[in-house]
Amino acid sequence: MPDRACPIGDWKRHRLSANGFVMVVASGLVYRRAMFSLSADEVESRIKRILVEDAYLDLPVDSISASDGLAVDLGLDSLGFTELRVQCERQFATKIPDEQFNSVRFHSVGSVRDLILELCR
Repeated sequence: MPDRACPIGDWKRHRLSANGFVMVVASGLVYRRAMFSLSADEVESRIKRILVEDAYLDLPVDSISASDGLAVDLGLDSLGFTELRVQCERQFATKIPDEQFNSVRFHSVGSVRDLILELCR
C-alpha cells in the first residue's frame, strides 16, 4: 500500500530514516513524514498557528476554538482557505485531494483537524 503522504502517481519510492522522520521519495518529490503519530491536540494547535501566522487572521491563537467556522466566525476568505490548504500540506507532509478541499471538510478548525488526521493515518 502506498504512503498517504505521497501524491497519486508513480509509486517508485524509497524510505530513508533520519532524525525521527521518514523521507519518502515518490515521483521525484521528497516528503518528510513523522514516524510517530501526532495527537489531535497537536494537529489542532498547528492549524491555529497556520491561521494566525500564514493566513494572517488578526486574532490570538488562544481565542480560536475547534468549533469556530473558518468563514463565518473567523472571516477567512478564499485566499486564506488556499493558504490554509497549502500550509497544512507542508506542515503535515500530506496531499489534500481536490475532492476533499470543500466547504464541508474546511468548515471549521475541527473539521480540518479531522481531515488531516484521516489523511495522515
